[in-house]
This record gives sequence, C-alpha cells and structure tokens, in this order.
Amino acid sequence: MGSMRMSNVLSLGSALLALLLASCATAPHPRLASNGPDFGIDKAWEVNVDQRAPASPLAFSAPVIVHAQGRDLIAIAARDAYVHVYSMRGSELRRIPLASASDSGMVAIDDRHVVTGDEDGRLYCIDVLTGKINWKQTLSSLAMADPVMVGSDFIVSTGDNRIYRFSAKGEKRWSYAGIPGGLGMYMAPSPLVEGNTVVALFNNGDVAAIKADTGDLIWRQQLLLDDNAVVLSELKVPLAAAVDVPAYEGTGAYLVSLYQGNSYFLAKQDGSRLQSRNISMKSPPVVAGKVIYAADSHGALRALDAVNGGTLWKVVLTKGELVGPVLWHGALWVADNKGAVYRVDTQGHVIGHLRLMGSFDRAPIAGAQGVILRNDLGALYLLH
Repeated sequence: MGSMRMSNVLSLGSALLALLLASCATAPHPRLASNGPDFGIDKAWEVNVDQRAPASPLAFSAPVIVHAQGRDLIAIAARDAYVHVYSMRGSELRRIPLASASDSGMVAIDDRHVVTGDEDGRLYCIDVLTGKINWKQTLSSLAMADPVMVGSDFIVSTGDNRIYRFSAKGEKRWSYAGIPGGLGMYMAPSPLVEGNTVVALFNNGDVAAIKADTGDLIWRQQLLLDDNAVVLSELKVPLAAAVDVPAYEGTGAYLVSLYQGNSYFLAKQDGSRLQSRNISMKSPPVVAGKVIYAADSHGALRALDAVNGGTLWKVVLTKGELVGPVLWHGALWVADNKGAVYRVDTQGHVIGHLRLMGSFDRAPIAGAQGVILRNDLGALYLLH
C-alpha cells in the first residue's frame, strides 16, 4: 500500500511538472512588474521644456523631428506659449513666441517649416531655422492632434469635429464639419490619409471617409451606438488614429479603436464592421506586413494577424495605460502613464525597461539618434 501511494505521488508530481513545462512553452512572455529594475535602455539626455512650476497644468503637446538642411532638429510647442527648437543633443537653439499656450501636435511640412496650434484655435507656420512665423490662421477650435501631410498640403482636425485642408502657404482648400460631440478628452486622433481618402474619427463615435482632394463625404459610420457615460472613467472616445491594414482578408481594411471601448476592422468601401476586438488603444498600432503590433490601455502589448485579426502573442507589461508602439532598431518601444518605458522584441520578449517621471500620454517618436518621449510634466527625453 505504501509503495502504491508513493508511486501515485511520483506520478502526480511528474504530471504537474509536465504541465508546468507545457505552460511555459506556450506562454513565453513573462509579465514584467512596472517597478522592475532598469536595463536595456539608456537615457541620452533630458530637458525641461517650459520650466513649469509644481502644480502647473499638465502638458500634452507632441514634438516633431524636422530634417532641416542636413541635420535633425526637434520642435515642440509648450504650455509657456513658445515653440522650442532643440538639437538632437538636447541643447535649445531658439524659442518662438505664440499668442497663447499650446497642447497641440505638430507636423513638419518641409525641411524647415512646422505647423502647430495654440489653445485658442490659432494655427501657425514657423521657420525653425530663423524663428519667423510665416503665416497664421484661425480655426473654429483648438487642434489637439498632429496635422498630417497630403502631398504638399496638410490636414488638421479640431476639437469641435471639423477637418480642414490647407496649403503650405496657409490657404484653406476645404473644410468638413462633423456632428458635434459630447464629452471630450485632452487628446484627439489625427486623420489617416490613404491615397485620396481621409479617414477621420470624431469624439461622438463617428468615423468618416472624406475625399482628400475635395472634402466631399464618401461614407460615415457610427461606432458608439450606446454611451451613457457621465464621467471620464467610463467615457468611450477615439484617441488613436485609424490605420490602414492592406493585408486584411486580401482586400484591406481600416482598423479603428475607441479608448475604453473596442477596436474595429472596417470595410474601406462603406465603413461596415468586419470584425470587432475587445482592445482599447490610446495611440495607433504599427502595421508591419502581415503583423499588427498594438499596445492597449490595460497594459498589454500584442501582435495581431493582419490577415484575420487574430492574436499571435500577448505580453502584459504594466498595470498602467500604454502608448505606442514605435519601431526603432528592430524593437518595439512603448511607455505608460506611470512613467515606465519598455523595449520589446518582435516576438514579445522584454529586452529593456526604464523608469522615468510623470505620465506618458503621447506615443514615442523614432528618430535616427533614438526614441523621443514627452511626459505630462514638461520633460523631453532622448532614449536609445
């Protein structure tokens, strides 16, 4: 009887060991605690953009890299009502005054000019080499998202659900007025330009495809059919720009996401829903061939099959909300709203972690010298 019991115990132990090994084989992406040790990421420099005092309003403007006459510069608008221009070594080269503070995104329209906005709805074209303001325009509301280029023109969206196309000289080509929304947030998604189509997401849950040359509506779909949110923690709103997924089902689709809601694959022809995934994103995913790399607002980074939308792998990095990813030197870089930055290989293995200050609410930006990040306390970082 004793030998039988011992045999049963050994068999049970062997079975448990086999089960554990099998589990490790099928889930090779261990969770990394958000307070884990720093490794695999170096901080090249850090600057305080606008010398903000404690308890100042949080900052949400986004930097841009300008390829100016053979060298890269960093430009960013700030809460101190200046556009700051930095070298890639972190030294400030100049600052250009605006009429008011900025939480706007920015776009480089050529090798020396950027376009950005301020919180009063003014739009500026600025020469980063001389500091000259070439022109100004007044919009119907503030432009929180990054403008995007379409040929030599650019598209900009505003907080009151309007889309504008301007020339590089500040001439308005057209405008499109969406249906006004309700509660909004401190950020907004940039439009997607794909060929002659502009795909815009509005804070009322509408997705609109617009002709890029004329501003005429192609189709409009409503994703938020039932939202009774009365507080921001329950609000479903688009923060991530739509992305083009050419490989989806062989015909292509647009992938759009609602923060604190779902993500949807939409048909390009009419915007109809092809598939829904329970994935909430604050920033757009990266589409690389037949793989989509998506960071969600529940702390997970995952790879999705771009053909059918299925999950290839998933790794939980943090209890915070992730922004990114961006690809730099073959790795995925993401950051969270607790000040952590992660470097992950394309198979889902964590190969770098760095703890910084504040919250990261804008996605990282990849440049030739490293990855640029801006936190909500006004700090700007270059990492590699």
